[in-house]
Amino acid sequence: MDKARLLLKDSLWALAIYFIQLLLANWISINGIRPDFFAIFLIYFTIRWGSFYGIIYGFIFGLLLDFAGAGSSFGLSAILYVMITYSIGFLSIRVHNISPLYLTLGSFIILTFAFLIDSLFRYPILFDANVLSFLLRWISVSAYTLGFMSLLQYFIPLRRVVIE
Repeated sequence: MDKARLLLKDSLWALAIYFIQLLLANWISINGIRPDFFAIFLIYFTIRWGSFYGIIYGFIFGLLLDFAGAGSSFGLSAILYVMITYSIGFLSIRVHNISPLYLTLGSFIILTFAFLIDSLFRYPILFDANVLSFLLRWISVSAYTLGFMSLLQYFIPLRRVVIE
C-alpha cells in the first residue's frame, strides 16, 4: 500500500477515535476522570508518520475536541496534543536506536507530564486548596489513560507501527 492510502486509512482511524473520545469517554468515566483515547492514538500516529503530521493532527483534533465540549478550557487540548506529538516525534526519530522499553517509558513519561499540565489548568482551585487531592486526581487521570495504553501496547507494540 502506498503512503497516501496509509495516511487516508490513519485519518479515518483518527475520525473514528475522535468520535469514540466524544461518545465513549464520558460513559466510562470514573468519578469524572476520563481516559484520553485520542492522546494514545496521537502517540501511535506520530511514531508512524513523524512529528509534522502528528502536530497538525494533534492541533486540529485538539481544537475539534475543545469545540465539542470534551475539554473545559478552549485550546488546552490542542496545545497539549501539539506538545505530546512534538515530544513523541523527537523520540520517534530515534526509534531504531533505542530499546522498546525506553520508547514505551518515554511515551508514558510524556503523557504523564502532559496530564500534569492539563490538571494544573483544569483544577487550579483544587491545587490551591489541597495539594494531596490534586496529586491524587492527576495520578488518577494519568493512570486511567496509561492503563488503556498499556493494554494496547500488549496487542500493538509501539515499535510495530513504524513504516519502513
